[in-house]
Amino acid sequence: MMKRCFFQEFYPPVIQELKVISGDCSKFFKACGVPKGGITATEARAHIKNYIDSRHLQCEDNPKMVNLSDALLTDVVLVKGEEGKISSMPWENVYSRIVSKMPNGYSITFQGCQPSVHKGKLELIEMSVGSRSGNKKVLANLNDNLMLKIQSIPHNFRLP
Repeated sequence: MMKRCFFQEFYPPVIQELKVISGDCSKFFKACGVPKGGITATEARAHIKNYIDSRHLQCEDNPKMVNLSDALLTDVVLVKGEEGKISSMPWENVYSRIVSKMPNGYSITFQGCQPSVHKGKLELIEMSVGSRSGNKKVLANLNDNLMLKIQSIPHNFRLP
């Protein structure tokens, strides 16, 4: 007979939107010391800034611009046809171009468990409360793909 595990207190999972380090950006983030996987957009921005600062790629005459003299940065930022035509770019454009090449993902973390990283955009969970015959209240879950993933994780990590 299987033992049931009853928790003293319920802690909701922490769901966090991520940017997944893909093939286009993997060399760049590997040079930054970031392993493959998912990072938040804020963390990606910090790594990009550290990379540019450590290689002194910021324009000296205009601090809002970034020199694209680094081959690795140029490969990630520029698209075909722009190589050789653009020598500098504003910081915000560098950030947005790199982050736009990173697909969406999300992680679900339960207290005491490792985060579970999933690819794809985080879908909203739509729920509505309706009345049925008499005065019965019914909860309708209209998008249960994420709920199924969340509910299946504790069953995979049952305590003996």
